[in-house]
Amino acid sequence: MTAEHEEDNAEFWRMTLEQGEKSLRFIRRVFRVVPNSPRCYLCFAPFAGIGGRVLRVTREFAPSRKNPNFCNG
Repeated sequence: MTAEHEEDNAEFWRMTLEQGEKSLRFIRRVFRVVPNSPRCYLCFAPFAGIGGRVLRVTREFAPSRKNPNFCNG
Protein backbone atom coordinates (compact mmCIF):
# COMPACT_ATOMS: atom_id res chain seq x y z
CA MET A 1 0.00 0.00 0.00
CA THR A 2 1.15 3.48 -0.73
CA ALA A 3 1.26 6.19 1.90
CA GLU A 4 -1.47 8.10 0.05
CA HIS A 5 -3.75 5.04 0.03
CA GLU A 6 -3.16 4.45 3.74
CA GLU A 7 -3.94 8.09 4.48
CA ASP A 8 -7.18 7.91 2.45
CA ASN A 9 -8.15 4.69 4.22
CA ALA A 10 -7.47 6.20 7.65
CA GLU A 11 -9.53 9.28 6.76
CA PHE A 12 -12.43 7.11 5.56
CA TRP A 13 -12.54 5.13 8.81
CA ARG A 14 -12.17 8.23 10.97
CA MET A 15 -15.16 9.86 9.24
CA THR A 16 -17.23 6.65 9.31
CA LEU A 17 -16.63 5.98 13.00
CA GLU A 18 -17.00 9.58 14.16
CA GLN A 19 -19.92 10.75 12.02
CA GLY A 20 -21.42 7.54 10.70
CA GLU A 21 -22.22 6.66 7.13
CA LYS A 22 -25.70 7.18 5.64
CA SER A 23 -26.11 3.59 4.49
CA LEU A 24 -24.93 2.24 7.87
CA ARG A 25 -27.35 4.53 9.74
CA PHE A 26 -30.21 3.32 7.53
CA ILE A 27 -29.31 -0.37 8.02
CA ARG A 28 -29.09 0.16 11.80
CA ARG A 29 -32.59 1.68 11.86
CA VAL A 30 -33.99 -1.22 9.85
CA PHE A 31 -32.28 -3.95 11.90
CA ARG A 32 -33.22 -2.27 15.19
CA VAL A 33 -36.89 -3.17 14.61
CA VAL A 34 -36.13 -6.81 13.72
CA PRO A 35 -36.69 -8.81 16.91
CA ASN A 36 -34.08 -10.55 19.04
CA SER A 37 -30.71 -10.38 20.72
CA PRO A 38 -27.73 -10.82 20.62
CA ARG A 39 -26.95 -8.38 17.83
CA CYS A 40 -23.99 -7.12 15.84
CA TYR A 41 -22.46 -4.12 17.63
CA LEU A 42 -21.95 -2.27 14.36
CA CYS A 43 -25.13 -2.76 12.31
CA PHE A 44 -27.54 -4.29 14.91
CA ALA A 45 -28.19 -7.40 12.80
CA PRO A 46 -29.79 -10.02 15.09
CA PHE A 47 -28.00 -13.35 15.46
CA ALA A 48 -30.66 -15.40 17.29
CA GLY A 49 -34.37 -16.05 17.14
CA ILE A 50 -36.65 -15.50 14.18
CA GLY A 51 -34.91 -12.32 13.04
CA GLY A 52 -31.53 -14.04 13.06
CA ARG A 53 -32.82 -17.01 11.07
CA VAL A 54 -34.41 -14.78 8.44
CA LEU A 55 -31.23 -12.74 7.99
CA ARG A 56 -29.02 -15.84 7.80
CA VAL A 57 -31.18 -17.29 5.03
CA THR A 58 -31.84 -14.12 3.04
CA ARG A 59 -28.63 -12.11 3.51
CA GLU A 60 -26.19 -14.63 5.02
CA PHE A 61 -25.61 -12.52 8.16
CA ALA A 62 -24.01 -14.51 10.95
CA PRO A 63 -21.54 -13.83 13.77
CA SER A 64 -17.98 -13.41 12.56
CA ARG A 65 -15.59 -16.28 13.26
CA LYS A 66 -12.91 -13.88 14.49
CA ASN A 67 -15.13 -11.70 16.72
CA PRO A 68 -18.64 -13.00 17.46
CA ASN A 69 -19.79 -9.53 18.56
CA PHE A 70 -19.75 -8.39 14.92
CA CYS A 71 -21.41 -9.86 11.84
CA ASN A 72 -19.70 -11.15 8.73
CA GLY A 73 -21.89 -8.96 6.49
